Amino acid sequence: MSRVAGLAIVVRMENRIYFKKIYLKEVIFHKKKSLNYILLPAKDCDFFMKKIILLTIILLGIGASAEAQQHIPTTILSEFNKRYKNAEDVDWEEQKGKFSAYFILNENYVTATFSKGGKWLKSTRSINKVKLPNKSISIIKNAYPKASYAEIIKIKTEKNTQFKVELITQNAIVIQYFFDKKGRVLKKTVVK
Repeated sequence: MSRVAGLAIVVRMENRIYFKKIYLKEVIFHKKKSLNYILLPAKDCDFFMKKIILLTIILLGIGASAEAQQHIPTTILSEFNKRYKNAEDVDWEEQKGKFSAYFILNENYVTATFSKGGKWLKSTRSINKVKLPNKSISIIKNAYPKASYAEIIKIKTEKNTQFKVELITQNAIVIQYFFDKKGRVLKKTVVK
């Protein structure tokens, strides 16, 4: 059996740059700390290798310096540390007077949003299908028995909890459901 099209990978892991020619079969994505990657066609590797590495180093350096310059108010950091003691790989972003933290918690990707004053506003967390309300699983199974789950997100605010489920049908149609915590449909969208 012949190998699938070749690729090159540029990886930044723990502030070191690695470059390696690989084959598509060998590309496996793991949840690792501080892992950034760029995939390129292998035929272009030799010609662009030095330029790509240089560009990657420059871009990663710019990102690191911008990250270091960002200031998160202590009230927000205090509330964040109280709620998410075991958070890993935390990145912050400020947008429209709100601060969002993107991180990994118990092997799940989580986003937490805080007001400028430090009040927790909402969190989103990737979850497994088994953590959905049973009623929502039944609704999906009856409506789209052969669809596969693309994304399941738990959205929690002070007032309520919702679940966003994204499905892909056999015809490559994307279906989005929003359920409440009891499994009732709040919204359904079909994207073609």
